[in-house]
Amino acid sequence: YDHAFSCLIGGTAYSLPKLTVMVDRKADIFAFVGCKIDSMTITAAVNDYLRAEFNLRGRHEVGSQTLSALSFSTLRAFQFVDGDVTIDGSSVAGVTSFKLDVKNNIENDLYTLDSGQYMAEIEPQAREITVDMEMLYTEDSNDDIRAAKYRLGASLALVATFVSTESCGEGKYYTLTISIPLGFVTDAPAFVAGAERLKMPLSIKATQNASNQPITITLRNNVAGEYLT
Repeated sequence: YDHAFSCLIGGTAYSLPKLTVMVDRKADIFAFVGCKIDSMTITAAVNDYLRAEFNLRGRHEVGSQTLSALSFSTLRAFQFVDGDVTIDGSSVAGVTSFKLDVKNNIENDLYTLDSGQYMAEIEPQAREITVDMEMLYTEDSNDDIRAAKYRLGASLALVATFVSTESCGEGKYYTLTISIPLGFVTDAPAFVAGAERLKMPLSIKATQNASNQPITITLRNNVAGEYLT
């Protein structure tokens, strides 16, 4: 089953989903209620797992709570070696690191006359979605990316795919796909220093238009039905 996640549509009829986070702070157990994801970072580095970090912004806290028993996944985690990055459909050779940043820039000071002691419903503001990656500096990366995309200011379509070696059934494998259909290179410095192999950092900003979402993240697994309804 493929589960596709994209950005929230703007407008007063739509709202980011909320969650409650339980934390045992030893002195007491707290429930942080009305949390929304302010930012998400996904990183992949050599000899490491694919890692995700989330920053949340909550509405209020409630003490004297009870923790539920935790269950841990037994699935194999995605790893750096599972990954492949393509730009405009062509695989990018020599990628040494990959980082995705999604910032919702959620409000932090929305108080109204009728909101009471706590903030009113907070929502994303000017969203920022960027990719920072590093690759070996070669004739191809210079000509096809730095010259053709950065110097000329042309758009690109980036897809990063991580495929696990673990099957999710019917000959399919657990897969995470990050798709940015309309991105622009904002920085591609060509450093030269020392005797080390040359590498090229690359920064990409996701944009959108009438026919393209800024980003879509698709998870393939064996879970039927929707995560959010």
